[in-house]
Amino acid sequence: MPNKLCIIEGDFDLSYLKSAKKCDSSISSLNELIDWYKSKSSERVAESSTGENSNDYVVINSADGSELCASLLQDMSTTYDIDATLINNNTIINANNNPNESKLVSRVSSSSFVCFLLNDFNQEDSVFLKLEETQSKISSILNAINNTTLNTSNTTMINNSSSRILIFGWPILNHCYESNLSLLNASDIDRPLYCKSMSGCFVCFTGFKKENKHMVAQCIKLVHYMGGSVRKEYNKKITHLIVKSTLSTKYKTAYNIGRCHLLTEDWILNSWNHRNQVDFNVNYEENVHSN
Repeated sequence: MPNKLCIIEGDFDLSYLKSAKKCDSSISSLNELIDWYKSKSSERVAESSTGENSNDYVVINSADGSELCASLLQDMSTTYDIDATLINNNTIINANNNPNESKLVSRVSSSSFVCFLLNDFNQEDSVFLKLEETQSKISSILNAINNTTLNTSNTTMINNSSSRILIFGWPILNHCYESNLSLLNASDIDRPLYCKSMSGCFVCFTGFKKENKHMVAQCIKLVHYMGGSVRKEYNKKITHLIVKSTLSTKYKTAYNIGRCHLLTEDWILNSWNHRNQVDFNVNYEENVHSN
């Protein structure tokens, strides 16, 4: 089955990218960016030793992507009902892990990729939220089978699949175009990725109370959407500590060591406000000290 690049909500204007230093001045719309990317992808394949273009995509427009998710499930030899598939695979996993149960077989043999490209990640948009939920559930199906295959001796669960469902913001396509990368290599984690502005950032939170729980959860999502990582505990890998109270142990440790940026949640919100600025650097001094 061919890989599919699905455009949600159709073409949109990118003419403002002409001011960006790295972007080709002739690109003025998403469709043009896609054409440039596919052209560069073909050149990359032509220069490779195999000449195989396994990372090529058929471009499709869709209102919500539901038909492509159903097609991917069918390719995976499952039902169209994701929840029913999850229940079925959980039954298989439990049987295979229970020595008193007869072994069951689950087969996943597809290698289809569906990449959804959006012009924004809107937390109030039902289409985006549904895609995010679908990605999580399909990834759970594949991960469950993979983990059981690895951890269960003489298992009868079979997974020959490399299927993935990807959700990207258009800046990821721009990043791949500029960096001569395949979309399939843009992220190794199956969760929505809007841009790469926080790539390499390891973020930790401290001093937040229970009443701040919703706000922290939202900030964690935004960090992930921008390609950053979040850690619960402070360690030497942390690059940015988001501080609510300077009385916390994490803050005092980070302050004394002086190894990471000490910021408020406004740094995350400000970075998200610049998500469509492809040359925006979250670590520029004026950005980290303006909060």
